[in-house]
Amino acid sequence: MRSGEMRNISSSRFGKYGTFKGGSLQFVPFGPEGLLVVLGGWEAPVSATRFSIWDAMAFDKISVYDPYGDEWYHQQTTGDVPFRKEKFCTTGAPGPNNTYEIFIYGGRETNTFATSNEVHILSLPGFNFFKADNKSLSTQRADHACTVIGGRQMLSVGGLLPETFIGKRFSTPDPWPLGLGIFDMTELRWTNRYDPNAGGYDSPKVVKDWYSQGNVANWVSPELKALFSQWSPNATASEVGLPGDTEPQPSGPNIGAIVGGAVGGVAAPVLVAGLVLFFRRRRKRQVAAAPQDSSPSSKFGSVGTAYTAPTLTEIDEAGSNNLSELPGNHGVPTFTETHEADSNNLLELPANYGVPAGSHGPLSRHEMAA
Repeated sequence: MRSGEMRNISSSRFGKYGTFKGGSLQFVPFGPEGLLVVLGGWEAPVSATRFSIWDAMAFDKISVYDPYGDEWYHQQTTGDVPFRKEKFCTTGAPGPNNTYEIFIYGGRETNTFATSNEVHILSLPGFNFFKADNKSLSTQRADHACTVIGGRQMLSVGGLLPETFIGKRFSTPDPWPLGLGIFDMTELRWTNRYDPNAGGYDSPKVVKDWYSQGNVANWVSPELKALFSQWSPNATASEVGLPGDTEPQPSGPNIGAIVGGAVGGVAAPVLVAGLVLFFRRRRKRQVAAAPQDSSPSSKFGSVGTAYTAPTLTEIDEAGSNNLSELPGNHGVPTFTETHEADSNNLLELPANYGVPAGSHGPLSRHEMAA
C-alpha cells in the first residue's frame, strides 16, 4: 500500500480452482503487515456457467493469505465448526492476550439453504471455533453486514429474512428496529440497546478457559505458525503491504495537507467575516454610549456657500431593512457628474438655478431701437 500501486496477484494457489464467492475475507493483525483469512463461500472452475458446479467450502480447513510474502497457507480448525454456509457476516476484535477473535453471524447453510441465527467465534492463533448459546434476541438472516462499535459490541445491519428466499419478499416486518441488532462479544449475548459504557473488548470466558488449559493449534505449516507468532497491533486492513513493497513513500502531494488547506481556505473567509461583523457592532455600541456633541460642523458646499453638514448615522448591515429619513437641512444642492454607465438616471436642476451670465436681472425681452 505504501507504493500507491494497484496489483493483480494470481490466486491460483487458493483452493482447488482459485475462485471464490459468497464467503468472507477477514483481516487479522498477525505477521509483518497483517493476514487475510478466507471463510465459507463457494468455489468452482473459472469456466463454470451453472450454479450446480459450485462447491461449498468447509470451515474445518481454511485458507490464509500473507500479502507481504505473497503466500497462501491452509490450516485445520477444531472445536464447534459451523456448517458450510454463505451470505453471513464477519467482524473481529483483538483480545488482551495477543489473541484475535473472528465473529461469524447468520448466513445460509449450503446443504439445506436454511437461514441461520447462530454466532460462531474463531479464535486465533488457536484456530478453534466456539459457539454462542444465547439466541433469545437473535434472528435468522443473511446478506447482512457486521461491524464493531463501542469496543465490544457487534452491530448487525440489514439483511434478508428466511421468507425472502421462498418468494415472500417484504411480507414480514423486520423484528429488529431499523434492521439493527447488537451483540455483546464479551458476554456472548444479544441485547436490544447500545451501551456506550460497556467498556473495551475482552475475550469471552469460554475462549480464555480454552487457552488456559494449554490448548494450541495443530499447525500444518511451521511458516504459518511463525506468522501467527508475530503480533502486528498497528497493522490495519488499509495498511497491508504487497511483496517487495519496500520503496519509500511517494513524493507526491501530502493528502492531509491538501485536505487541511482546503478546510482552512473555507474557514478563513468565514472567520474574517465574523470578526468584521463583531467589530462593527462593538463600534456601534461604543458610538451609542458616547456623549453627542450638539454643535454642528461647518463645511463649504460645491458652489462656495456655507452650509451645515448633517450628522451621519451608521447603519448596521444586519439592520439593512430599516427605513431612514434624510435630515431636513441638507444644504445647497450640488450637481452630480453623470457617467456613461449612469446614462439612464434622471436628474432635476435646482429651482434657483441663477441668472445667465452678462445679464443684470431677471430674464426680459428687449426691442431693438428704430
